[in-house]
Amino acid sequence: MLKIYYLVLFIIVGLVAWLVTDFTRNSAEARDIINNINRPADTGRIPPVDPPPQIQPFPQGNLDEIFKPMVEVVVAPPVVVASTFNYIVTGTIIDPSGPVAFIVNTVNNGEKICKIGDWVDGWEVIEIAQESVTFKDRNGNIKTIEVKKQWGGSMGGKVELPPQIAGIPGAGDMYKRVLEGKESIEVVEQTIASLVSILPAAFVRDFIKQNTGLTDDDLPKDDAKLGDFGKNLFRLVQGEPPATAQGQQLENITFTLRVNPDNSPIAPQTVFKPGDRRVYACFPNQGSLKGLSKVITRWSNKSTNKVFQLETKPIDPNAPNNFIWVEKREGWPAGEYEVELLNAQTFGKVAGGKFNVVP
Repeated sequence: MLKIYYLVLFIIVGLVAWLVTDFTRNSAEARDIINNINRPADTGRIPPVDPPPQIQPFPQGNLDEIFKPMVEVVVAPPVVVASTFNYIVTGTIIDPSGPVAFIVNTVNNGEKICKIGDWVDGWEVIEIAQESVTFKDRNGNIKTIEVKKQWGGSMGGKVELPPQIAGIPGAGDMYKRVLEGKESIEVVEQTIASLVSILPAAFVRDFIKQNTGLTDDDLPKDDAKLGDFGKNLFRLVQGEPPATAQGQQLENITFTLRVNPDNSPIAPQTVFKPGDRRVYACFPNQGSLKGLSKVITRWSNKSTNKVFQLETKPIDPNAPNNFIWVEKREGWPAGEYEVELLNAQTFGKVAGGKFNVVP
């Protein structure tokens, strides 16, 4: 019996010892594993532990508004609106000293004489050509306006009569006969004198300016002289000889294809070819020309007896020489041509010359 008791006790002691040994061994392995995780082999420090993530508070309010899909808002670029433009171009003067444009307000009929760089109601003049003027506003919009006389006509061409003249009894029939060449110059001059006596002087001045390119400085200051002024203009358009400068020798015009820096001609000539697009007319600043700042220029085709260019040109009164020019992009028709320079106030002829175009 005692032997059985000792045997059981031995078994219990051995089992307890095995359990203690196994627990000790397992605890050491677990401790080594934890140490290897929290303490890397290459450092002797315990790395800092990141703070736990913050839990955002649940949004409050209308859940449909909170969880509605996000929509990207595309903002359209601002629409560039062009500035208002209430002007027409009634004429241009192309000159080496700087081109000039005559611009008329269609609202109040006011006229402006502009150069490149001038501004007209928010529009800058950026180019002046023979038949058009180009403008640019502050938004970068570009607008090109063709030269158009206020009543649709031009010097030497067909003029659309304004209502103030067309409404006068007999004026329309008279104008038709003039266009058809069925009326004498004397009768037309009488009609002009009658119209000037009926119409307001301000209207007559404006009508002349819009159809000739002349300015207020070119027109007589005395309203009583507007009738004679209009008669002389008509005679010039019809190719009639103007009055000559009294007591002064007429200056000769020299023609060329190229001009020196002092405005004198290079290789003057009197015969040109149809393909010579631009012809210069040079003249000295002396005699009746001396001191003039502008002249009326008349270019005529003597072979057809037609005036094809009649306008006012600025010239430099301090230069030893001046020149004007005409360019025909389609070429010059063969024939004889004449160029005349007239005093803008008296219509006196101060210079002239002729040249020929041959095939």
